[in-house]
Amino acid sequence: MPEFKVEEWLGFIFVNTSGTAAPLAPQLEGMLPYLKNYHPEERHSTETWFEEWSTNWKCLIENFMEGYHLSITHAKTLDHVTPTRLCEKLASGPGFTAYRSNYDPTFPQREPFPEDLTEQERRSSVLFNVYPNFVITVGPNCAVFLILLPETPETVNIKMGVLVQEGADDLPETAEYIALAHEFNAEDKVTLEAMQKNTKTAHRPMAPLAPDALEGTIWDFTRHMARLTTGEAGA
Repeated sequence: MPEFKVEEWLGFIFVNTSGTAAPLAPQLEGMLPYLKNYHPEERHSTETWFEEWSTNWKCLIENFMEGYHLSITHAKTLDHVTPTRLCEKLASGPGFTAYRSNYDPTFPQREPFPEDLTEQERRSSVLFNVYPNFVITVGPNCAVFLILLPETPETVNIKMGVLVQEGADDLPETAEYIALAHEFNAEDKVTLEAMQKNTKTAHRPMAPLAPDALEGTIWDFTRHMARLTTGEAGA
């Protein structure tokens, strides 16, 4: 039977099928200060599902990892919770990039939450990408993750799921969050599949990235992909 490298980090299990990857945990150390109080290792999966989207997997990563689109694409679902104007770039490292989406002051507190969360952590979610194909948003009460498995240059299979704390599976707040996750993912699917069609035109417009707080993570991801494709450490 073949053997693969397996590594656990904060409750997440990563498998390296090539057998050549360096240890993962040292590449993610910069994330620990932003995640430790959320205790993701103490959460468990309460619902998972699979979808196929007609979009390139890298476009989905970029979409998930920036707050620029929140107040437009998710005007009905997320703008009143995590508006674009309150997003901020966090750390990046050799194996990840991350940002924080702060909650609107008028939005009710998401509960239940770990008692050692700071006031800011209780009022925000942390979103990060473990390169290349794992993205997750970790909030005070729940987390939603996406594992991307590219099928073709224009299609991607996605395993999605919601993580909760012990005893929270049957809470109304959990059911509401799961319903919300389905809603905002459906909004992203519509947008990304439309964008994928637009990539086929030679007249597709080009534009600079938004400021670091909104799309700095996209620059991180772009540089990571450049390093992989060119082999240049400084790319």
